[in-house]
Amino acid sequence: MKNLSLLFIAFLFLQFTTLAQEGWFWQNPSPQGHNLESVYFINELTGWAAGGYGTIIKTTDGGETWCDQHCEVVDDWSGLGFLHFIDDDVGWVAEKVVESSFVYSRIHKTTNGGDDWIFQASMYETRALQFVDYDTGYAIGSAYEILKTTNGGDSWESQFYSDTLDLYSCFFINNSLGWAIGSSIILKTTNGGTDWFFQDCPVKNQLNSVYFINDSTGWIGGGYYYDNGVILKTTDGGENWIVQVIGDWGSYESIYFINENIGFSINNVRNEYGQIAKTTDGGLNWEIKYSEHIAYLNCISFTNNGIACAVGDDGMILKTTDEGEEWVPQLKYFKNYLDVNLQSVYFVNNELG
Repeated sequence: MKNLSLLFIAFLFLQFTTLAQEGWFWQNPSPQGHNLESVYFINELTGWAAGGYGTIIKTTDGGETWCDQHCEVVDDWSGLGFLHFIDDDVGWVAEKVVESSFVYSRIHKTTNGGDDWIFQASMYETRALQFVDYDTGYAIGSAYEILKTTNGGDSWESQFYSDTLDLYSCFFINNSLGWAIGSSIILKTTNGGTDWFFQDCPVKNQLNSVYFINDSTGWIGGGYYYDNGVILKTTDGGENWIVQVIGDWGSYESIYFINENIGFSINNVRNEYGQIAKTTDGGLNWEIKYSEHIAYLNCISFTNNGIACAVGDDGMILKTTDEGEEWVPQLKYFKNYLDVNLQSVYFVNNELG
């Protein structure tokens, strides 16, 4: 009987997306509880977050409230991530599709702030997506590939391919200058990806996130679940990379710098929970600003005035308004605060339950 009950609960969970369109909605966590993989703010008020089961939510009040948006995905298992917006209206998101043992991505675009998302193109599983203007964008494919579009995402061409190099992320300053990183790999282009050349990597870690504030100064975060986390820095465009941090068990997943001194990183500890660290001296020293042992954190996005949001598993959304000194949950959320499993619910009327 217990097994039958578990199967019935699993059936209800898998049917959530359909039911939501027929009158069911998330009550806790609110606005929703699927894992959030990506967040992107275009200004201090307007931002989007995307994640599991085709989830896209949008805020127009700086994260105080969020509303659902709809993107047509292949099936209920499809996750969304790697959000990137050029302005309040135009943006892209990558859908991850799993069919048997084959994984691939579908790129969707909006031109009205996310009210409608239009499918554009398919490619191997996307690990990074960035647009530098309305036409030019870059993507990292899991098939050891760097791709580029010059028509706003309608079509993509391979710029770099290797059957031995595993790439994870990229970052472009402009149409010409960019970097791509992977497993102990740092690549640089100065001509929009036509040519890529290797830069010396001083560590043997998986590299996850790269961010530059100008054409000279940048940082890389790396590590893998049970590996030592690492942060690298360059002040000469990558000609030389120095090791700034070798942390305890965990991985630095998302690196962001406001200027040459103030920066932030997400560190996921042993695949158990996420931390947010801040530096005020260009990465020499880092101080943990958030570590509640609640959820795995995945992405962080800042606006120009020090306001930011970070997102993670189980629908976690955190916000700061003081350049990362304090991070406040932005949703009704008690799931991991309780060391119990909830098995049943019953209401005697519309309010009492």
